[in-house]
Amino acid sequence: MKILQINNYHFPRGGSDRYFLDLSALLIEHGHDVKTFSTESLQNTHKSLIHSTVPTINTSNPALKDIFSFLYSKRAKNTLVKVLNDFKPDIIHLHIYYGQLTGSILTVLKNYSAPIVQTLHEYKLVCPISSLYANGKYCEQCHGNKYWKAIINKCNRGSLARSILTAAESYVTRFFGANDSINHYIAVSNYQTEKLIKLGLDKKKITTIANFTNSCGIENNTNGDYYLYVGRITEEKGVKVLIKAYSKLKSPRLPLRIVGEGEDKDKIEEYANKLGLEKDIIWDGYKTGKDLENIFANSLVVINPSLLNETFGLTCLEAMAHGKPVIASRTGAFPELVKHNFNGFLYNKYSETELFSFLKAINNTETVKKMSRNAHELFISSYTKEQHCLQINDLYNELIKK
Repeated sequence: MKILQINNYHFPRGGSDRYFLDLSALLIEHGHDVKTFSTESLQNTHKSLIHSTVPTINTSNPALKDIFSFLYSKRAKNTLVKVLNDFKPDIIHLHIYYGQLTGSILTVLKNYSAPIVQTLHEYKLVCPISSLYANGKYCEQCHGNKYWKAIINKCNRGSLARSILTAAESYVTRFFGANDSINHYIAVSNYQTEKLIKLGLDKKKITTIANFTNSCGIENNTNGDYYLYVGRITEEKGVKVLIKAYSKLKSPRLPLRIVGEGEDKDKIEEYANKLGLEKDIIWDGYKTGKDLENIFANSLVVINPSLLNETFGLTCLEAMAHGKPVIASRTGAFPELVKHNFNGFLYNKYSETELFSFLKAINNTETVKKMSRNAHELFISSYTKEQHCLQINDLYNELIKK
């Protein structure tokens, strides 16, 4: 089968990008002919997969031309026409395309004969800022295509200009066919499926297929040398809640290792220093590949303290693949991955006290051994790449037959 995978980024900038790359490689392992369409970057990986790329749009300090390109990329549209004519895919698998490749590509795809499936890594179809979380709380105000409410509420980082742009993007992308041009959607958790159906997505057009991650190829340190957080360093990811809970542990304590980057990193690091944690927290920055695997392998427990309504929780799954317990906030899809008192602990997402109690409890050797074993068994039983590939193949074949 010839499969075209489309995503904004061709390097593991976030969990959705890692999935896009891992899925493409997995499908090749199973004998498919896979090519990708994405953007140019010096950080691009898996370069043998690339059919074509287009220049990346500057979104951090955009010029006027970048703003127009953010909404509609003529270059992406024209390049995709060439990709389709040359590669002639049997099926097209979309991931995240808005803001870089843009909705302009939908005008090309809907006139091509192959079926189009999109994995919904977040809530962009129903929320301009993708998270259903704004100004510190859960939000469904844009339900019914009322994207203008994102402007009224300044949902994008409290900025009126940013909020106008993201609302405009949602209207433009919908106009080009974000809902009508896609044959089928993949949600990554039951939680996400139920939420999207509640907010208007046709339940006949959506299938739930959980994400996967590769099995761990590194021997694990069963004792563990530190607490671990891996992800974006922002307030909505709950990093400040984690740091506050960690500060309550008595010295001497295991270090807290924080892996990742984010727009709030400097502010949160300053917050940690004010709590006297300069020598207790290791700020690793962005890590990937074997470096990241080694960091997982030598951790005691992985903490995912997000305040968002997460669609999945790839970091939780990576922890399970390494046989590590997980402490996670009781939000979004996390309870589908983390079974309380089985392979980890769940806590109220705003409760520093409850999180502190579980950080303390996980130091019990027998608890760690039991939860580590359970975590790995749960991963093997439900989330391997072989199981995932079978589900994806079945869906592809079903769509091609229609």
